[in-house]
Amino acid sequence: MVTPGFYFSRIEARGKGKTPAAIDFAKGLTVVSGASDTGKSYLLQCLDFMTGASTPPDEIDEAAGYETLWLEIITWGGAVFTLERSLKGGDLNLYECELKEVSNHEPELLKAKKATKNTRSVSNFLLKLCDLEGVELLAKKKDGSKWKLGFRGIAHLTIINEERIYTKQSPVHGSGIVTQKTFEESLFRFLMTGVDDSSVIRATVNSESMGSQKARKEMLEEIIESTESDLSELTDSPDEIESQLEKLSHSLEEATVAISLDREELREREIERRDLRQKVEQFEARREILERLVDRFQLLNQYYDSDLLRLGAMAEAGNYLSQLPQAACPVCGTENPWGTDEDLKNTGLACIREIERIQLLKSDLGATMAEIQSEIEVLDNSAKTSTRRYEEVSDQIAEQLIPAEQVLKIELVELFETQRRLDRAAALVNQLERLRDQLDEFLQEDDAEDTEGDGNSLQSTAKTSQTTKFCKVVEKILAEWNFPGSGAVTFSEDRQDVVINGKDRSNHGKGIRALSHAAFTVALMRYCRKVKRPHPGLVVLDSPLVAYRESDSQQLVESAGVKESFYRSLSKEQKSQQVIVFENEDPPEDVQDKILFYHFSGDKEGAARSGFFPRQ
Repeated sequence: MVTPGFYFSRIEARGKGKTPAAIDFAKGLTVVSGASDTGKSYLLQCLDFMTGASTPPDEIDEAAGYETLWLEIITWGGAVFTLERSLKGGDLNLYECELKEVSNHEPELLKAKKATKNTRSVSNFLLKLCDLEGVELLAKKKDGSKWKLGFRGIAHLTIINEERIYTKQSPVHGSGIVTQKTFEESLFRFLMTGVDDSSVIRATVNSESMGSQKARKEMLEEIIESTESDLSELTDSPDEIESQLEKLSHSLEEATVAISLDREELREREIERRDLRQKVEQFEARREILERLVDRFQLLNQYYDSDLLRLGAMAEAGNYLSQLPQAACPVCGTENPWGTDEDLKNTGLACIREIERIQLLKSDLGATMAEIQSEIEVLDNSAKTSTRRYEEVSDQIAEQLIPAEQVLKIELVELFETQRRLDRAAALVNQLERLRDQLDEFLQEDDAEDTEGDGNSLQSTAKTSQTTKFCKVVEKILAEWNFPGSGAVTFSEDRQDVVINGKDRSNHGKGIRALSHAAFTVALMRYCRKVKRPHPGLVVLDSPLVAYRESDSQQLVESAGVKESFYRSLSKEQKSQQVIVFENEDPPEDVQDKILFYHFSGDKEGAARSGFFPRQ
């Protein structure tokens, strides 16, 4: 008998003018390790997307220019298929051949959502490979409503992302949607027992009552859907709103302090610039006064020079006259018209004394003018220094301080806008919790009414007696992994989750929850293989060990050697099973040779592979 299910063989991203990004997977264990932001979580999103998820992978920078994803899968019976899908979403193409041969084959169109009369869906195709086609499961206990199983209905038990792997929620309730709780419990019970709910006959209920209840339920679901849509537009991480608001508060405080300091420095520079301008103006005013004095002193000096010339001429004329003989004026007959020799002598002496006095005044004037000129030079130098500093301060204000303040203002506005958005998101989260509680209460009341009404309550959950063998598989895996505090494993019917050594799985710390979630998922695959239940035969785990860096389990795990035991256990050959692990740290060297192992270095320059996407 051919074992149902399939495994991933190769995934490839292509784009025009782009080097294909590709990675192969193998039967057994494949590990992809490396630094953050190297494409590990993106790869898991791609695998989920190619198996029918409606949300495309994140639009990361490295994926720019890539247009299509190609996924090669191989059934455990050996048949090879290739799926093609646009990274933007939409329907898929199916090729019944290896990926390298698709150019030689015509594809079959597969609908991404519901199948039509003439076109299969990707869910139909994958369910058929897993021998799960046609399975009907209880969706509503009160009236026996049933849903047909789609591949997305079981995907949460095979492809586990980083967010879900460490939640307190049971792995059984993978979607977290209240209205799917009964259906998910029915699926797990089906995997435990091999019996679906196709034999359940839907009850007939009062149409008016049913219509009213249905309308109430639909109204709540519509409000929840609308609120979820509004929330998704505000944030991609509702669980991190509180921490984001806390970080935002610190950022706002830092930005406010920064802008206050910037404004204080701007004010100080503006005051300095004003003082410098006043100094320069004072220097210029003083220089103007001094220049006017110089002009006046130069005119005075010219007067002195003129007086000296005049007095020199008088002294020289007196000297010449004294040398002439005394005689009467030939015109008027006056005796000695230029005076006596004594008069000429006295006049000459007076001129000499006046010349000496003027020369003394001229000397003092020259000294004063030199001092004034020296002061003008000092004023010029001071004015140049102040002007240069004024220009430096003006440039600092115009090119640094004002732009910096504007940037800080923009940043502050953006931070306030982000705070407003996160406050709105937090309010929507609280509103969603209340709405989901109301819907949960409504559904519980609905189920309770059914149980109390006619005594014919339908069973959706797996019973403890039905999970004994499964719990033994979980117990064995935990022992192989050196799980801290491992012991007897039982199943809680109320929580639909395992109880490890008497303690609910959800009551452990984040690191232990992640590891036990991984154990639950791997154990479910092994159990289904062991008792021949339908299962894809593959498990994809994102960061099952990275949470051990948290303080709740670090020392315990390191001493127990859980990481090494985890990899060594999964590396043991298991028939018709595939496990793909995305982790930050590498597996032990003795395991690397036994498995398919990739290390993403994150180095954009080195020779080692940097990530999923090649260097362009």
